[in-house]
Amino acid sequence: RTVTMPAGHPDRVAGVAYGRETVVRRLQEVGCDVYGQDELIVTIPSWRPDLTAPNDLAEEVIRLEGYENLPSTLPKPPAGRGLTERQRFHRRVGRALAGRGYVEALTY
Repeated sequence: RTVTMPAGHPDRVAGVAYGRETVVRRLQEVGCDVYGQDELIVTIPSWRPDLTAPNDLAEEVIRLEGYENLPSTLPKPPAGRGLTERQRFHRRVGRALAGRGYVEALTY
């Protein structure tokens, strides 16, 4: 069984530039035969039924290179616009009622 994958696919998935040589070496380490330059033709070994698609191969490369080496960046939250007038009113009423001992029950 063979899977065709662009040589730069693991780079795009991980956001890290591994390079063709690293991709080929890591796939060979898990028993794959790899041919091609820009488009890799990967022959999957019989003992790896989990490798069926380019994303599976990319995951193997990323795993072997180390998940801990992936850059971690927090997503930037969108700029807040504050509460709407209706939301502010709802909170004021809720606080006033809670101050007088009432409890809000939320049912689903």
